[in-house]
Amino acid sequence: MSVITNTPQSSREDAQNLSLSCVVRFDEEVGERQHISCGLSDATGLLHAMHRFAFAWGCGVVVPPPSDLLAAQHNAGSHIAATVWWSRYYNLSSWPHFLRRLPADRLTCTTHKDSAAAATPGWMTDWLSRAHPPRCKLKVLSIPTVSAYVERASLTRHAQQGPHAALLPDHLSTWRHGTAMNVKFDPSKYALRPSEQVLSASGRIKALLGLSHYLGVHLRRGDKLYVGRAFIQARDNSSETWRACTAPAVVVANVRRLQDAMEQQLGRKMDDVFVATDEVESGYLRQLRAELRCFFKRVVLESDVPSALLNVDRYFNFAVMMTVVHDAAGRMDYHPHMRYQVRCSESARCDARA
Repeated sequence: MSVITNTPQSSREDAQNLSLSCVVRFDEEVGERQHISCGLSDATGLLHAMHRFAFAWGCGVVVPPPSDLLAAQHNAGSHIAATVWWSRYYNLSSWPHFLRRLPADRLTCTTHKDSAAAATPGWMTDWLSRAHPPRCKLKVLSIPTVSAYVERASLTRHAQQGPHAALLPDHLSTWRHGTAMNVKFDPSKYALRPSEQVLSASGRIKALLGLSHYLGVHLRRGDKLYVGRAFIQARDNSSETWRACTAPAVVVANVRRLQDAMEQQLGRKMDDVFVATDEVESGYLRQLRAELRCFFKRVVLESDVPSALLNVDRYFNFAVMMTVVHDAAGRMDYHPHMRYQVRCSESARCDARA
């Protein structure tokens, strides 16, 4: 059943989309279902699936704001303000018809679909061709956020069969699947770039800390310390837990392997390293710094970054830190989901480098 409503006045950023004839919205829930809360990387993947689905069928897309998708647990227990939009983290210019709200002053006919999987290519073709009341100026399809999250694979599959699917690049040319120096959080794999605010902050950090030709490492610990043996074994037949894999001597051995590879590839010394990490335990960080200094002249940890350059929110800080890592001459994502980059059986000693 379609419901005709008059959308409220919206901002200038929606005016460019007044020519749209249809919109898929994922910002409404059904019954007592709650919005999904996740980290920035998972949220971006979900937004990408939503946008690609809508674009492939010639529609705009309205998505949940950061305040509804980003978990407070990764932001020191604080929710992102409702006024914040995704443009804080990303340059959205490569995602056409990505809307903050429905276009202004348009009578809409909304069709509710409880399941993303049910929005099949056949159903979408029928919905788009179906006649609506003359007063209706904009067709709107509403799919619950939680359904899009759980059935993201269906959205992606259905998007591939949309008439406009080939018109939108899946990722930027700078990203390649499965390469040795990929990082899990990389906007380019979703055809996005960091926002100007993120780029400005990362540029100031590199200038202040003297980072120009360096290695970048993202070291994920925190809740990932509880990744069990079965998870690790499924990836490399090792019995270590992630806690053992992230022991300072093991981390340093893996970074040394990257250092050797980049020195051979570039024909020059790589004496500077930057480590972005969610680890806050001071004893661990002291030991990691000391052991890295056996092999690097300059060791810069995330904790060395002046707080004045960050403090927007922790998701913003994460995007900035990962941009610094991504801009390095060589990089490594020390993350359990990027296990193909890490060897947990290695360890380094301070006298191991000639």
